[in-house]
Amino acid sequence: MIKARIWSFVAAGTALLASYVVEGGQRVVSQTVGTDEFLMAVADPDQIAALSHLSNDRSFSAIADQATGYPRLRVNGDAEDILQYEPTLVLFADYSRAELVEQVGRTGVQIMIFDQYDSLEDAFANLRRLAGELGTESRADALIKDCE
Repeated sequence: MIKARIWSFVAAGTALLASYVVEGGQRVVSQTVGTDEFLMAVADPDQIAALSHLSNDRSFSAIADQATGYPRLRVNGDAEDILQYEPTLVLFADYSRAELVEQVGRTGVQIMIFDQYDSLEDAFANLRRLAGELGTESRADALIKDCE
């Protein structure tokens, strides 16, 4: 009886999450400056829930002017800081704090970790990967074509 209730609860939660993603679309939080730039390049504005704390710092970010209208994570933010934006996807880099990535992942929120950024080809692959997740492949393709 208890197992049936648990499975019923899990099924209902999964259905609710699936309907939220379909109806509400992706809500993406970016945890690093590099992922901020990828996200701004390929996402629809309403897909961006929050950007990194450095997103509007011209010393670090190439998209500082564009980023000013979006919420930002706190410096040294924790999982609560990220989760307050109710993301469906969180972008990390392989140098992001491991415990933070693990904490966010344990909540069931989808995470995407970028770990290839040594070449222009890597940047193109990252753009395509993110755009594929967001359903904006044509935007990535156009941007890449402009760079080639």
